[in-house]
Amino acid sequence: MHNLLTSSLSLFSRQEAINIWYISNILFGKIRSIYCVYFDICFKCYNYYVSVNECQRLFENGIQTYEVLITRGIIFKFKDGHELSFEKNIWFSEDITVEKGYDLIERFTPVEEFAEGWSGNYSGECVRELISFR
Repeated sequence: MHNLLTSSLSLFSRQEAINIWYISNILFGKIRSIYCVYFDICFKCYNYYVSVNECQRLFENGIQTYEVLITRGIIFKFKDGHELSFEKNIWFSEDITVEKGYDLIERFTPVEEFAEGWSGNYSGECVRELISFR
């Protein structure tokens, strides 16, 4: 039994906001809280995983002025059907939402949220792409 741990990297002789995650084996039922700093998962028994990628565009007066390609998160799909996901709700945030369950893509931040909240001559659009790896 091992823990999911993080360790910071030092780049250019400074402390950076970059972490490495270490994951090791344990039963799925041992994951108790999405708020734990340390928890365990059964990593080697996943069937495949899904990368959740997005293209976000900003328009001013109907003309595209901004585009960013991001990886929103990743979903591990296990052999018995359950899933474990990691989602970065806002691309510049340091917070990561961890979920366990089924059909976790349905719990990801809706792409419509990017389009909401723009005012005046500005509008936004977001397209999501799911890439499966086996």
